[in-house]
Amino acid sequence: MAEVLPKLKIHVACCSTTDREATMQALSRIVDGFAFGRIHNWAGEGEPARRTAIRKPCHRLWRTFTILAGGEVALCCLDYDGQHVLGRLDPGTTIREIFDGQPYREVRRQHRQARQSEIDLCATCSKAFL
Repeated sequence: MAEVLPKLKIHVACCSTTDREATMQALSRIVDGFAFGRIHNWAGEGEPARRTAIRKPCHRLWRTFTILAGGEVALCCLDYDGQHVLGRLDPGTTIREIFDGQPYREVRRQHRQARQSEIDLCATCSKAFL
């Protein structure tokens, strides 16, 4: 018996800006949902991470999946140029295999152990500070 998989849903993560309504209207026909978050330092671009705050694991590692144009699966949406590739989608590799694979598990483990500073992009990102 074939496994029945849930329908793929596409949710867009956006930074809150003054054009929020225009963004939603432009994409509403092609995506299933939106999440608007506050702007942060985009993995070292801009203001430095707050070093005095408590750091928590970044939820993006469990809730998002970033695929670049060439099929590379990047660490997160902030890794727009593929500095930290966790896998590659191709006809013989599924999203599930990459999402549950060793590279993802290792990065998640580092985050759970508050060792984000060992990951170049995470070391300077302010996203996961309380």
